[in-house]
Amino acid sequence: MPVMIIPASTFYGSSGGASADGHTHSNTATLNKLSTNSSGKLCFNGQVVGEKAIETACNITLTASQVQQKFIALPDDCDTSRVITLSLNGVAFPKGDAWEVSENVNSSTTDLITWQGLGLDTLVQAGDNVLISYYKKI
Repeated sequence: MPVMIIPASTFYGSSGGASADGHTHSNTATLNKLSTNSSGKLCFNGQVVGEKAIETACNITLTASQVQQKFIALPDDCDTSRVITLSLNGVAFPKGDAWEVSENVNSSTTDLITWQGLGLDTLVQAGDNVLISYYKKI
């Protein structure tokens, strides 16, 4: 989710959105959702945003095991707050309707692309080509 941050020099109001001179900001509700976590990372509505990442892609030929287990393990830790795309045999499928990302917070495991109960569930077959574009955390 993109977040527009207004420079501090233009924000004169209190947390209520109005300063002593009556100046208000239409984006105060959004600004109030910005915070930092205990590690000092920028958060929006409790979710870490703005991590360093580079755009990458992986091309996977599905195995019978992946089709049966209904997931693909990504080779890298991905930034799920950024765009992730998936195409099956050259056809793009929407996130949410056809597949989901299962983010693992444990650094010893990778994020997963899953499709159990979603649109790809009955479409994927062993030997199918899956191209996933995502942002790799660095």
